[in-house]
Amino acid sequence: MPLTTNIAGGTIRVLIKKREHLEKDSEICVNELCTLDISRIDFSKILTVLTSDEMKELEMKIKVHLGL
Repeated sequence: MPLTTNIAGGTIRVLIKKREHLEKDSEICVNELCTLDISRIDFSKILTVLTSDEMKELEMKIKVHLGL
């Protein structure tokens, strides 16, 4: 998921607090959603894992953004 450290809030962002390898508070940019071939993902560089509450918020905002 695309991240930014430019905190804006709103209906298309999910706040992720600084932790693990995430050096600053960041937001997931739901409106920047894209697909990647899995071969392009370096799983050794994962910044953090979302909590269940963050996942629920992300799933809800994706559904709203996509009109589902």
